[in-house]
Amino acid sequence: MQISRRAMLAGSLAVPMTAFLPLRAWADDHGTDLTPAQAYAKLVAGNDDFVAGKLRPAADQASIAGLAAAQNPWATVVCCSDSRVPPELIFQTGFGELFVVRNAGNTAATSQSLGSVEYSVYKFHTPLIIVLGHSKCGAVEGATAVVQSNGSAVFPGSIGPMVEPIVPAALAARTLPGDPVVNGVRENVIRVRDRLRSPEQPVLFPPYRRGDLAIVGAIYDLDTRHVTFLDPIPSAAH
Repeated sequence: MQISRRAMLAGSLAVPMTAFLPLRAWADDHGTDLTPAQAYAKLVAGNDDFVAGKLRPAADQASIAGLAAAQNPWATVVCCSDSRVPPELIFQTGFGELFVVRNAGNTAATSQSLGSVEYSVYKFHTPLIIVLGHSKCGAVEGATAVVQSNGSAVFPGSIGPMVEPIVPAALAARTLPGDPVVNGVRENVIRVRDRLRSPEQPVLFPPYRRGDLAIVGAIYDLDTRHVTFLDPIPSAAH
């Protein structure tokens, strides 16, 4: 599929917002007692252990069986589908700890992916959302190819529409010094993070504004296995 030049040059692509369904029964779960700052610290510590080779033992069968009745994840991770970026291993977490939303390019650009993020906050009150990009991202490379070819790059099937939401980030990265893919990965994370923080988000913005929810960006380096967080430890309020 060929992405239209108009869509590329516009610099932004309209994405329909998930309809807000007030199914209040979903919101009855207590959720975790962790604050945004505590959840953030756990992710940092988990990645430090992963880099150092301090790997957690596999979960025991009793713990896994106990999750059949209910779950209380303490962080939501929006990450890429890349097979080299498993968030549970990168952050050394176990069953039931992370609510993971994965798609190529970690965009949260569809109603299904955005709705999944909203569901984790509305249903389980997760105090932290992390938008996790990674080095050498193929989806960002595709968006970069679109920009560098002035919109003439062609992708088969649904790959073109998948890449489209990343094109504005690749356009912005083009004006920055350095590697366009490296810059595009960072710019894409920032744009997705900022979109999730937007006042236009009916489910996410109220707890974000109160300080009950933090939304941060980060990038995983495939070579070093280290996660660089683009935001400081969340404070009590925004």
